[in-house]
Amino acid sequence: METQEGMAIIREVLVEAERQELLEALKKVNWVEAKAANLLRLPRNSLRYRMRKFRIENRKGRVQHVYVS
Repeated sequence: METQEGMAIIREVLVEAERQELLEALKKVNWVEAKAANLLRLPRNSLRYRMRKFRIENRKGRVQHVYVS
């Protein structure tokens, strides 16, 4: 059981690290999604999917809720 708990903790840490990376990139480019996607070397649609996944609002305060695994 310890292995499952350890994996859950690792998963949480990775999720939070990805969320923070997205936020840092967005802040760095003044929340211009196309520039943030370019900085992260992601297609813009992938960036927008991840923003929804992590419930990160865009500049207009919009957020679409999807599951967070």
